[in-house]
Amino acid sequence: MDSHLIAHREGKTVYFTFSLLDRVNQLIHAVSTRLGGVSKGIYHSLNIGFHVGDEENNVIKNREIFCRTLGLNLSSVAAGEQVHGTHIAIVQAGDRGKGAYSWKESFPRTDALTTNVPGVSLLVVVADCPALLFFDPAHKAVALAHTGWRGSIKGILQKTIQKMSQNFHTNPQDLLVAISPSIGPCCYRIGKDTLKQLVTSFPANWKNFVIFKPDGSAHLDLWKLNRYQLLKMGVKHTNIEIARICTACHTDLFYSHRKERGKTGRCGMIVSIKG
Repeated sequence: MDSHLIAHREGKTVYFTFSLLDRVNQLIHAVSTRLGGVSKGIYHSLNIGFHVGDEENNVIKNREIFCRTLGLNLSSVAAGEQVHGTHIAIVQAGDRGKGAYSWKESFPRTDALTTNVPGVSLLVVVADCPALLFFDPAHKAVALAHTGWRGSIKGILQKTIQKMSQNFHTNPQDLLVAISPSIGPCCYRIGKDTLKQLVTSFPANWKNFVIFKPDGSAHLDLWKLNRYQLLKMGVKHTNIEIARICTACHTDLFYSHRKERGKTGRCGMIVSIKG
């Protein structure tokens, strides 16, 4: 479906929600921007990521600001140590706060989180990679996944859906999926090694996800790649909302690892099932 991303402002803090998920009224969810926080310099201002060199106290304050604007408490948050892998953590009620106040206390080597516990808030952080939010309204279960090109090739999207099916009886046809702002094909130039891995992983379809520019450079369309994988898993096309906002084109709103040459902060995507 076409994106109808909805902008919200609380004081100086700006965040977005998805119309696809707003209309079900069973979730609290949002994508943060870089606006409305306390971080300085290259991290200005609402940096949500601990692992980028920002002052830890500032990150905690930013996370508290982001949560507070949504009516959440930071102590409800669970987060993973994202490593571009495919490990998925099942988050229980007792995991509240794990990774909320410290990167070292995150779920180790975890790029996706899933739960069916109301009041548990899942968080992933991104700065160009897409974050995917999965909601199963039939079984009241959610998941968040960090899905850059490495995770996509390794199958994190498919494994997240499989984990939800195994643990919560999720039927992919019931899923609602939102894809966060992320680097677009306009800006995501890839090298020969990445292209080679795409060709190997998607031998019949890789040309659908790669745009060759007049200068011969290859640009990857992560939005199309993720959508293809979702449809292949059985998600309905009308149940997929892609933000289609390029983070590298909009560094006034979002952090971009590519555009800012690795010296930047992280935005957050958060979801919590209403109690």
